[in-house]
Amino acid sequence: DGDALFMYSPGLANCPTKDGSALGEKKVNGLAKVAMDKGLDEMQKVLLQILGDEPHPDLGFVLIKSTA
Repeated sequence: DGDALFMYSPGLANCPTKDGSALGEKKVNGLAKVAMDKGLDEMQKVLLQILGDEPHPDLGFVLIKSTA
């Protein structure tokens, strides 16, 4: 599987979900696992389900995976 590095915007954990609560570190860790296992496109689908379909322009993500 190799190594991976997942980086995200600093405000992600505090981002409000569709129920009004903060996303939180536990869900951020879950998103990182989805990104590393299935890719950023799938992670974005999961994130939009949690946050609602409204775009959040201040969020950014980077995934770097080793292929060796």
